[in-house]
Amino acid sequence: MSVIKKNCKNCNSSLPENSNFCDQCGGKIIGQRLSIKQILNDVGSKVFGLDSTYLRTVKDMLSRPQEVLSAFVSGVRKRYLHPLTFLTIAATLAIIFFNFFSDDFVKISATLNAYTVEADVNSQQKKYDKKVEGLSSSAIDSLAIEPFDAEAYRKKSMTNIEKGQRTSLKYFNLLTFCLIPFYSFVSFLVFGKPYNFAEHLTFNAYIQGITFYGTTLFFLLSLVTHPLVYFVAMIFTVVYYSHVFARLYQLNLGQSIVKFFKFVGIALIPFALIFLFGVVVGSLKG
Repeated sequence: MSVIKKNCKNCNSSLPENSNFCDQCGGKIIGQRLSIKQILNDVGSKVFGLDSTYLRTVKDMLSRPQEVLSAFVSGVRKRYLHPLTFLTIAATLAIIFFNFFSDDFVKISATLNAYTVEADVNSQQKKYDKKVEGLSSSAIDSLAIEPFDAEAYRKKSMTNIEKGQRTSLKYFNLLTFCLIPFYSFVSFLVFGKPYNFAEHLTFNAYIQGITFYGTTLFFLLSLVTHPLVYFVAMIFTVVYYSHVFARLYQLNLGQSIVKFFKFVGIALIPFALIFLFGVVVGSLKG
């Protein structure tokens, strides 16, 4: 008969002598004091090890995402990293790189937004031209119609976009975790049963984690190649989302396209809101 010597420090259950793991919670029994060597060993085995749940989760989310998602919602917990932990690691790495290269990020964003701004400038110019069409200079003065300064309008738009980008970057983690329930609600509406809303939260946490890795990778590549390379990250995000749900729900190409447009049509709303939020906050601060 085993002699009870101690209790588990995780769940306080009684432990038989010479136990390496708790029979109740499965926690590892650690008797020695914490040391730098032990911390490094834990990081090496749990994060960078060949049998790492972290690396396995990344690999399988890229190669067979439907198996990861199905396994987790069916009760498998040891094989893959918890979805929120997975998302947190990905978001943290993303924010580290984007903040470290924040000036470059703003410049790249400005390059991508320059086409939109130019289209807006042209639109405003046409509106002004139409407004004053047929009016003499004196008539324009008497009506107090302010002349349209295209260069000033362009500069102000780009400044507001820059402020918006910096504000969005500042609240990146907060926005990430606030948007997960929204995306989950959208995917639940679009794809529906047999999975419930809580299970869609799991799906979107895993998917967002992978898209953060992709976005970060394309951003770093754009630093050494061309700003437009970062645009590929947006394409990757859309394609990957569609691919995962197509595999999970076993959709054919036609069904995937229909679901894709439904999903994107609703999901674009927060991007517009985030952009407006950043621009408004940035303008107020300015």
